[in-house]
Amino acid sequence: SFTVAGQGIALTIGQLTAIGLVGLVIVSMLGVRARRRDLGLQRLRGRSPSRLGAEAALEWAALAVPSVLVGVALAGVFAAVVKATWLPDSTVLMPPLGSLLTVVLVVLAGSLLVGFLTLRTAREPIPALLRATEARASSGRTSLAVLDVLILAVVGSALLVALTSSDTSLLVLLMPALLALAGAVLVGRLTIWLIARRGQRWLVRRPAAGLAAIEIARGGGLRSVLMVSGVATALLVLTTQATLIGDHNRIHRAEVETGAAQIFSTPTSPVRVQAALDEVDPDRRDATVVASVERPADGYQVMYVEPEAFGRIAYGTGDALPGGNWTAIEAPSGGETRLTGDRLRLTLDGPLDSDEGPMQVWATVADLSGPAHALFLGELAEGKATQSLTARMPCDDECRLLSLSFRPDGVSTVKGSLRLESR
Repeated sequence: SFTVAGQGIALTIGQLTAIGLVGLVIVSMLGVRARRRDLGLQRLRGRSPSRLGAEAALEWAALAVPSVLVGVALAGVFAAVVKATWLPDSTVLMPPLGSLLTVVLVVLAGSLLVGFLTLRTAREPIPALLRATEARASSGRTSLAVLDVLILAVVGSALLVALTSSDTSLLVLLMPALLALAGAVLVGRLTIWLIARRGQRWLVRRPAAGLAAIEIARGGGLRSVLMVSGVATALLVLTTQATLIGDHNRIHRAEVETGAAQIFSTPTSPVRVQAALDEVDPDRRDATVVASVERPADGYQVMYVEPEAFGRIAYGTGDALPGGNWTAIEAPSGGETRLTGDRLRLTLDGPLDSDEGPMQVWATVADLSGPAHALFLGELAEGKATQSLTARMPCDDECRLLSLSFRPDGVSTVKGSLRLESR
């Protein structure tokens, strides 16, 4: 679950970063376009294009640095509010140093971008800079109108299907994101219409403001910024939905399979996990350790649990089944079998009767501070009265014997006794 969540968060951040860069380029181009007349007048006064580009970059940096500081402060306030209201028992993750470096790089990239766009625009002929901004061609406006109508029609049809259908298909999952796109189209159209109307009213009393408003309404920069914001909102909505659905499915699966509210998997040694739980939850009120040992060659899986805690936590909450009889898996009264030395020896006193030849013998041992190991002791031959098998133990100090495995190829019968010893 942690791996999937981490990948999803990284993917979302990458998408939003790409959208933010696109928005930065669009806003920079819109701002430089709005200053075309001013750049033309500055050129008439003898200012060089390189100097105009440097001044524009410094002006952008002077606005960007305070804005970034305010954004970082707001992010800190948001994190504190989340910790106090939504996640009171958790620790707010501090951003790594790489994120601070990214903020600095964004400010530098924005300054260089604005300076480059201003320099390129200022190098145009002065008469072209002093002319009014060219309006979009009628064919372009018609194409955008058709595209907006098509988006609204698709979203409307999808909404109708989602409201009238009881099927939980992918369309229902995408519906909030599609509504965000439709909202961006409607807000863009309404905003441009209001700016154009206001600009026409300002032409009489405030000609400069009226002309600026009309140029903004007739240009495509504002619509592009609003559409980029709509796409970013759609991505956030879709990612939030996927996160909530994944969390719900994980909890539901945990309740169905074991009854526990949550399950966390880790490749860490069970001994270390158990030691950590002994520190934070010695009474096993909230958590218990389940160690799973799976050997593909055997075709089976062995689970090691704490019987009392597992029966209470796994089957004692929610709508799960009541706890059962766990005496069948309780540890024997004799305690565990510990082996010392560097060699394990198995002796069979009695013959082996098999119709398929020799029988393999395996032992599973666990280091007291490490993982389990599978030892191949050897093969028991048919017909011998007494035979011994020996293997080297991999444990540093001593081992715990977990299991003995006899693997015949067919039907086999062993008569006599087994003796296991370590040396």
